[in-house]
Formats: sequence, C-alpha cells, structure tokens
Amino acid sequence: MAIRNTREILALDGIGAAFVGTADLAMSMGVAAGSDEVDRLATSALAAAAAAGVPIGTASATIDQARAALARGYDYVVVRNDTSILASGGRAIVNALKAPVAERVAR
Repeated sequence: MAIRNTREILALDGIGAAFVGTADLAMSMGVAAGSDEVDRLATSALAAAAAAGVPIGTASATIDQARAALARGYDYVVVRNDTSILASGGRAIVNALKAPVAERVAR
C-alpha cells in the first residue's frame, strides 16, 4: 500500500500535493471507513505531508465532514463527487416539479 510509504513518496522531486482517499483506502484494506487502522494511516500521511511541506487533501461527503478534515490538518477537501452532485441536482429538479406535474395529472 502506497500510503505506508508516504514519507518516501513525498520526498521525491516534483510531488506538489498529496491526497488521502480514506473510503478507498478502507475498501482496499477490507475494513470500515472509520476504522482505527485507516485513521492511523491518515494521521501518518498528514504528519509526513506537514514534514515535507506538501499540501495534503482528502474527500468528504458533507460540509461538516469537510470542516472536520480541515480542522484535522488537511489543506484542501473535495466535498462530494461529480456523481453525487449530479444526483442531488437531479433529485432537486424532480422534487421541485413533482407537485405541478401531479396537479396536472389529477385534472
């Protein structure tokens, strides 16, 4: 697993940033996303990035999770992804039009 070699990776020339995908990491390890081992590896990566002076980021599903990640020391956070953003936008459109369409059908 590359995350176990974070210090060595961040010491390479040309590395401008790092990213820890904790959900992907957990899945590859076969453990729960909030497991102690994932947390330990993420903490180690944060420390390695700070020591190397390399910005490090992560992903979150919610604004609250993003705030917590920034408070933990991440330099940047991806909030949601393209699929979830498109899905929530689609749901908002459908929900906004449900009542007018239902009214029309009921006539």
